[in-house]
Amino acid sequence: MDTRSVRNRRELTQRAISLNPITIELTRRTREPYGGGWREQEQILPPQTFRLFISSSRGSREVVDVGGQMQFDQASLLAPHDADIRKGDTFTLDVDHAGQFMVEQVQPVRLLGEVVSLQVSVAEVS
Repeated sequence: MDTRSVRNRRELTQRAISLNPITIELTRRTREPYGGGWREQEQILPPQTFRLFISSSRGSREVVDVGGQMQFDQASLLAPHDADIRKGDTFTLDVDHAGQFMVEQVQPVRLLGEVVSLQVSVAEVS
């Protein structure tokens, strides 16, 4: 396996993130057995740095200003290969827009069988 290629792609991912970084604290809900049922708990993960991409189904990468509020048609995150992020995690975005988002999908990007980055689809939930 060519570990240099994998290392280079991971470095390129970090460079891409550093061009427009955003630090996010993810909240993860977990279920634990409790008595005869389940108990849900919330865990706030340490801050992580990603790159936020805004796009729409029309191919635009703009954030639309609607009555003083910014609205996203679609958003995704570029994450490092070792980011702690899962489907169902939530976060609040406070950059020109206060909204709650949920991770819809985490797609590993692979090179030579190794994960070099994560493409994360998110949806606004409030």
